[in-house]
Amino acid sequence: MKNIVVVILLFALVSCSKEKRINQRLNGNWKINLVSIEDSEGFYFEDTSANGSINFSLEDSISFGLISYKFINSIGTTIHDSLKLDSIHYQLNLDENRLYMNQNLFNFRVLLITKSDLQLEYYDQANYRLKRFVLVKQ
Repeated sequence: MKNIVVVILLFALVSCSKEKRINQRLNGNWKINLVSIEDSEGFYFEDTSANGSINFSLEDSISFGLISYKFINSIGTTIHDSLKLDSIHYQLNLDENRLYMNQNLFNFRVLLITKSDLQLEYYDQANYRLKRFVLVKQ
């Protein structure tokens, strides 16, 4: 019985420290490196000249920033778009690999998070597009 309690306590301790470590990695300023978009018809677009950054504050779980990007759609029209986060509260859920922002207004899937790289994606339901943001730590 003692062994079971010890194992449960160790598991809880390791889980808490993993969450803390990942949150510390997220903390700071992230510069956009690439935006890729896949639309509902299967067309794939990339913008390597996207600009902007996102800042995550671990202290108060607030994010802010602006990322601007453009792409040419399947009929040749240039589309200008952006992601604006203005003092948005965020919550990282490691069990689901999700980053929730502003009470689920943005529901990002966390594809990769290291000390220097961050990849997030979300499905833009209004425009039927899967958007992926590749960021590097500044």
